[in-house]
Amino acid sequence: MSASDPKRTLASPSFVATTLLRKEWTVIRRLHYGFLLGLMILVCPAQGLIAAERTFAEQEFVLTPSQVQELAGQALDGSGNSALRLSRFYSNVTVNLDEALRWAVIGGENGDANCAFTAYALLHARVSPDDVRRAKFWLKRAAAQGYKPAVAALKGSS
Repeated sequence: MSASDPKRTLASPSFVATTLLRKEWTVIRRLHYGFLLGLMILVCPAQGLIAAERTFAEQEFVLTPSQVQELAGQALDGSGNSALRLSRFYSNVTVNLDEALRWAVIGGENGDANCAFTAYALLHARVSPDDVRRAKFWLKRAAAQGYKPAVAALKGSS
């Protein structure tokens, strides 16, 4: 493009509009980042995020660090309910889906049908063919235990 090209001149409407939009976006981004930083300072104390002090819509899923440690021991010893509580904590509070899947699988291995179905749901959302294949395994296991959402999902997928 040459310097005389109307798209490149400072007075052209497209140049002015583009420049104004860039400036507006810069201001909006700075305000947004400033808001997020302020929010993080309010929510995250210097010692790190303490989930038990926050309010969530899913408040029953919030666990303290000592509860997480206690439930982890129970889940590893065979408690499906403890594994389910950990899976719900990680999926709904910390939003760490890998950790949520880990505890759902442990719960499924412990015989908890809800955990097996949760493992199915978390794996089914992934794109890897191996994950989708393993999701079907957990769906069938939950359905075999009579877990109604799994039975309905299995019928729907047939």
